[in-house]
Amino acid sequence: MSGNINPDGYLLPGDDFSAIERRLADRVTYDERALFVMYHAAGLCSSPVKPDWRKTVKRESGRTFLAWKESFCHGRTTADESHAYIEMTFDSFQKRHEDWNDKGDEDGNRLIFEAVLDSDSPEDSALAADLASMPGLEWALGQEDVEGTAHVAKLPRYQQVALQGIQCSELGGCGPNDLMTLWLCVRPPALGCRAGLSVDDMWADEFSADEIVIIARIQQRILDERARHDEARAGSP
Repeated sequence: MSGNINPDGYLLPGDDFSAIERRLADRVTYDERALFVMYHAAGLCSSPVKPDWRKTVKRESGRTFLAWKESFCHGRTTADESHAYIEMTFDSFQKRHEDWNDKGDEDGNRLIFEAVLDSDSPEDSALAADLASMPGLEWALGQEDVEGTAHVAKLPRYQQVALQGIQCSELGGCGPNDLMTLWLCVRPPALGCRAGLSVDDMWADEFSADEIVIIARIQQRILDERARHDEARAGSP
């Protein structure tokens, strides 16, 4: 589901924070994908790992995550950098959607879903993925793919995973012990972190084969709609 379209090398196997920073930090002012990656990388290193974690943390998921974080951050704490990237991300969002300022929450949420089909901004996709899983918010995308199945109630989760899979394809970092893998394993619904698992491995544990087919169809609907929007813009005077 996550594919492998990562032509610009945003995230590479074995990356730690320093490697990502060297490659992407200078690009954040003009490259939304670079900013998105730095936001996540700095966020994960924004607090230190407690030195006694091996004695106090008993759950496998927590131990896996902290062992990875220790090797990823190498003792560096990036609270200031994280705050700066949060501000930049907020400013970037406002510039992309400056006409949304007068919208209420309901309209704003609807527009986020529409924005996902109109552009490949990773920030918009991540926000839509979070909104899709919130009670009371409905996104019609993919309804035809779950109708007549036993999985209708899980459509919001499929939408979320479809968007996350596209991000993995575009950015990388979803292999074993990679940045986005470890980020997703602690994000709701908190699949749990296990050493050596990729994002696709975690999803294979969560979903049946027919569910993975549904998610792939939803992914393709998103990509097809974006392509149609791109063609329309290219053909406009």
